[in-house]
Amino acid sequence: MDGRVPERAAGDAVLPFCFVGLPRRRRTVLPALVVILIASPMFMQNVTFVWTKSFCRVLRAAGSLFYVRGWMKRDSTRLVAGFVLMTADALCIFYVAPWLAVMAVHYVLAVWARRANRGRELAAIVLLCGALLVFIWYGWAIQHFGITAHSNPSDRAVSGAFVTSIF
Repeated sequence: MDGRVPERAAGDAVLPFCFVGLPRRRRTVLPALVVILIASPMFMQNVTFVWTKSFCRVLRAAGSLFYVRGWMKRDSTRLVAGFVLMTADALCIFYVAPWLAVMAVHYVLAVWARRANRGRELAAIVLLCGALLVFIWYGWAIQHFGITAHSNPSDRAVSGAFVTSIF
C-alpha cells in the first residue's frame, strides 16, 4: 500500500463522524429513522420517481404566480390563467385540490368584491376550469372504458368504479 485509503473504506470511515455533533438522544434516533425510511416503500417511491411530480410542480408554481400577479396587477387574464393552471395541476396530482380550494376561498373573500368585471371573470374561471375537468376526466374515461360503459348507468362495475373514485 502506498498510504492511500481506498474509496469504499474512506466513505465508511466518514459515516460515524456524521453523528459526532448530535446530542446523545439524536445519535440513536437518527440511524433508526434512516433505516425506517429506507425500508418504507412510499418513501422510496417518492425519492426514486421524482420525474412524475416535476410537471405538477411547474403547474403549481405557474398557477400560483399567475394568480398572485393577476391579483396584484388587477389583471383578469392572469388570474383566470392561474386558476386554470391550478386545475390542470389538480388533475395531475390530487394533493393540490385543497390548495385550489384555499385559493378559491381567498378569491371569493378577498379579491372578488373589489373587481370591476367580477361576473365575467368568475364565469370565465368556472367555465374554463369546469370544462378542463369535465373534458379531460370524461375523455380519459371514455378512451379507457369506451362510450358504451358510460351510457348504461345500471352497469354495476362502472357505477362501482365511479362511487369508489368519488369517495
